[in-house]
Amino acid sequence: MEKIHKKNLCIFIAVCLFVSVVPSAFSSDLFEKAQEHLRYNRTEKALSLLEQVVSLEPDNSRALLYLGIAYEQAGRYEDAVRVLKRGSNQGGELGHLFDYNLGNNLFRQGKYSISQQYYSQAVKQKSGFAPAYLNRANAYLKTDDYQKALRDYRTYLDLEQDSRQRSSIEQMIGLLESKLEEQQQRIAEQKQKEEEERQKREQLLNSVLKSLEHASEDTQNMGAGTEDIIELEEATDIED
Repeated sequence: MEKIHKKNLCIFIAVCLFVSVVPSAFSSDLFEKAQEHLRYNRTEKALSLLEQVVSLEPDNSRALLYLGIAYEQAGRYEDAVRVLKRGSNQGGELGHLFDYNLGNNLFRQGKYSISQQYYSQAVKQKSGFAPAYLNRANAYLKTDDYQKALRDYRTYLDLEQDSRQRSSIEQMIGLLESKLEEQQQRIAEQKQKEEEERQKREQLLNSVLKSLEHASEDTQNMGAGTEDIIELEEATDIED
């Protein structure tokens, strides 16, 4: 009886192991096929397979990341954000990639300020992750934050010295430097104009004040003369 019990226990363990291994092996096969579809831009086929993988393994970070990328390629940015946030909340070594791709999808939706936050989280997790600096610079341009954009473009080129986009980025840096110089010049001119206007107002104020002071002196003098006349008249009346 004891041998039968042990035999049944062994069978049960074997079945459990088989059940746990088969989905993993199956999802692994699906994931590989999905990657291949993505490489050849067969987005819809990749999506179908990746959704199956995530259904079988909800905590599979790589599957979540690729699913988010596939949604982005399909133009389904809201779905991409939803899936990528799941992956971002898991943390781990892929955290900066989840935040980076979140920034990309939010940028595509015109949510530039929020995208900047996710790019910042990406470089906080991995300071040498060059693409996040480049895309954050582009997001700063959209919100007219030229100083920060200039800084990020320079950082990107420092990290990616052999970048194929170096010529275009250097051209952008030159344009931004000119833009910032113009801004500083306009600010200086505006301050000078405000100072000149302030001085004019102060001069006018002083002029009016002096005018009022002279008017006050004249009034006092007229009052003093009148009193003298009254006293003389009073004195004459007494003599009569």
